[in-house]
Amino acid sequence: MRALRVGLTGGIGTGKSEALRAFGRAGAGTFCADEIVHALSRRGKPMHRAIVRALGGRFLDARGELDRPRLAEAVFSSPALRRRLEKATHPLVWKRMARDMKVSRRPVVVADVPLLFETRAQGRFDVTVLVSAPRPVALRRIRRRDGLSRGRALARMKAQMPVESKARLADVVIENTRGIAELRRNVKNCYDAFRLIADFRCRS
Repeated sequence: MRALRVGLTGGIGTGKSEALRAFGRAGAGTFCADEIVHALSRRGKPMHRAIVRALGGRFLDARGELDRPRLAEAVFSSPALRRRLEKATHPLVWKRMARDMKVSRRPVVVADVPLLFETRAQGRFDVTVLVSAPRPVALRRIRRRDGLSRGRALARMKAQMPVESKARLADVVIENTRGIAELRRNVKNCYDAFRLIADFRCRS
């Protein structure tokens, strides 16, 4: 039987990557869109060629690999460039993710999709989960993690759909304000509920 498919998302700095790890620790099959992009966009891979066709060679390093930090900086500051990149990469990402989720033997599979709502992809999942954190908390995390100035960190936050807007679209919202231990407990509670749903579907 097909696994219960959970789409996980959140704003930058809210902790969705840690939430994905917590879902995996609880027993879910886990998949990460960013990791799929990284694997498929190495030199010689189809996505690498698609990106070069869409953007040219200006974001390649001396070895012909993508200069990911420079590309990320450009994408965050240019909506038009971001749309061209998404058009080149998203079909390949969804194809790989759908294949991987289909062959998973776990009753619950969770996919970390940063642009889940921006790309209106929630229909690909049975349930959507948003990891949320107050803006000042997320800002501190971004600056500490990425070593960005306050201005650059704010610019990256503003380039995304506001977390408040995503919360109105999500089926479940997990608040991540008090540290990893609480986040893991909240994720485990969610997973247990999802597992009951998956078991019920299996018996139906």
